[in-house]
Formats: sequence, structure tokens, C-alpha cells
Amino acid sequence: MSARVASRLVTALSVCAVVGCSAPAGKYFARRGADLADCVEASAGLGLGAYARVKATDYAVIGCGAALCGPLVGWRGRYVPPISEGVYGFPFGRNAEVEASFSAAFPPDYIVDTRGPCFTSRKYFRKPGPGGRIAEQFWFGVSLAALFHARLGFNPAELADFVVGWFGWDMWGDDDWPSEPKETPKEPPKGETKT
Repeated sequence: MSARVASRLVTALSVCAVVGCSAPAGKYFARRGADLADCVEASAGLGLGAYARVKATDYAVIGCGAALCGPLVGWRGRYVPPISEGVYGFPFGRNAEVEASFSAAFPPDYIVDTRGPCFTSRKYFRKPGPGGRIAEQFWFGVSLAALFHARLGFNPAELADFVVGWFGWDMWGDDDWPSEPKETPKEPPKGETKT
């Protein structure tokens, strides 16, 4: 590579980095860390029952068995806390994951339901934005339970979001998730005026 090509490449990368760093440095690097953490999931815990599942996106899911797993430790991305989960599946039939605190006071945190190997729906207690819901469809992974439960996964769509995020593009719109609630102006009681 000639010196001229190398200097142009360094200049182009520097401009991209400056554009990407328009947010304060601490916030910028925190967002990149969150995007990187969204790329992988790894959790383990006790598993009562037997279950195995292989997944190549939401469009190719095959599992068999049933298990109640928890308490789980590990990382599941920013959308789902690793609490406890119930899983069941039938080969080329229905596979479901229900993740919850298993308390009557709280609804399930996250439900993934696959009918047949390729028709998947998701329900969230804390729903990600539209881009995050698209990215969630592209998990590759394996889940096994027999006395112990282990789950490993990788999401290439989230990896792409991590890479382009260095240059200022939030591909899935999740850099500020969960978004801060916007304050709505309070109306004065009838008969009073705003000051």
C-alpha cells in the first residue's frame, strides 16, 4: 500500500470517527458497549427436565423436550434479564420459551413462541424499539437442559449494529434504549392560568 493510499485511509477513518463521536465520549463508549453486549447471550442454571434446541434465526428452530430452568445467571442482552425460564418443544412442531420471575405479581418478561420450524412470535414485558424487534429475529444458538441448563447464542444483526455504531449510525435505533419517558406539560386546573 502506498503512502498516499494509507494517508487517505487514515483521513477517511478519522473523519468517520469524529462524526461518530458527536455524543459525549462517555455516552458514546457506553452505547458501543451495550451494542457489543447485545451480540451474545450466555446463561446457565439448574434445569428440571430435559430439553434441547438449535436455532438459526427465527426462521429455523428445532427443539425437543421440556424443562423448567432457573435461577439463571449470565447475560441475555439488554432486552431480557436472565431470571428463570420454562421451555418446551416438539421436533418440527411448537417450541416455546417463557422467561419470568415466576411471581404471581409480575407477568412473564419475555415469551418466544415458534410454531413449526419457522413461524416465531415474541411478546415482551419491556418491548424494544422497532429496530430492536427486527434484530431479535436473527439469533443463532443452542439451548440444552438436563439437571443443568446452558444457553449460548450469537446475533450477527447486532454485531453489524455494533460495527456501524462506531461511525455514528445506530442501525437498530437502540442506542438510547430504554428511552427516557418524555415529560408532558401539566395543564393547570380549570379557572387558573399558566404562569
